[in-house]
Amino acid sequence: MKAFYLLVLLSLAGCEQKEIVAQDNAEKIEFKTLSLDNTSYRLKSNPDKTSETFIIKTPEEFGKHFEQYGTTSSIDLDNYFVLAGYTVISSCAKLRDQHLEATEKKLIYHVNIERLACSIIDTVTYAVLIPNAQSGKLIDFDVKMAN
Repeated sequence: MKAFYLLVLLSLAGCEQKEIVAQDNAEKIEFKTLSLDNTSYRLKSNPDKTSETFIIKTPEEFGKHFEQYGTTSSIDLDNYFVLAGYTVISSCAKLRDQHLEATEKKLIYHVNIERLACSIIDTVTYAVLIPNAQSGKLIDFDVKMAN
């Protein structure tokens, strides 16, 4: 178990963060937050990776990346698609905020994660439902860590 935590910490040290610059002509896009509280849906994570992001447009893709609990309502993938991801962090953390910006050709999903004061390795998950009208655009995930 200690070896696993050491591998996670070492892989976090080698993470490269891509800087996404907000566009001057970008507009805020409305979205629905997908509840990931382990009572409705849980995003599956790969123990070999410290972060992953997903663009999900079909029920098959949704089933590949999410576990469903209980009798939750189904996701309307006829009218929406899902942007989702997770980040493993070397301390406790939480999703601070998220928002979407769109230009004519690009959609940017901004995710801000806040570190908390504890030393337990944590995984922060995030997922939103986006209207299909935005689905033809190039998508960038802008995941940032705040101290």
